[in-house]
Amino acid sequence: VSACVLANAIGGVASPSVSIIVPEGVAVEARPYLEVCNEGIRIEFARRNFEPEPRDLCIVVDTASKVQLKTGLVQLDKCRNVAVIDHHESRDIEGALLLVEPQASSTAELVYYVVKELGHPFSKKELEALLAGIIYDTKRFLRGTPQTFRAVAEIIEGGAEYQSALSVQSTAASARTRASKLARIKCL
Repeated sequence: VSACVLANAIGGVASPSVSIIVPEGVAVEARPYLEVCNEGIRIEFARRNFEPEPRDLCIVVDTASKVQLKTGLVQLDKCRNVAVIDHHESRDIEGALLLVEPQASSTAELVYYVVKELGHPFSKKELEALLAGIIYDTKRFLRGTPQTFRAVAEIIEGGAEYQSALSVQSTAASARTRASKLARIKCL
């Protein structure tokens, strides 16, 4: 979802052709926020036999190593320039421009500050998606820094509804629990 908010901001500034490539699938927690991706943004799923188009710039979000890219790794080879935005130490994506902040609570927090710097006017849905990302990665604020709480305060002041972001997290957690129980039942 952070990728969608970033793509909206970049699409408005740089290129009309912006797409998001997801190596595996979209996490249950993120699905309710996919509508944040504007209509001009393509979401591509890098499955087997994925044939990516060459790109001038690829921004890797919330991925610390090439191993995590899995099938999306093919796309990286077709990128002239690569940037990484992450809150984990990036280990093996060589030649990339790195925006890595290990003290940040989440990639959603970093994306909030990057997009804010770009001057992108956030929609309420974008703010709630970023808030949900921060809530998820901090495990409901079990960890965070003063910078995290400043970002959250600004996001809420910008129009995001905390309860709405929290309820999406709860609904996703329930879905995960049900799916986990079904998987255990099927394995018996």
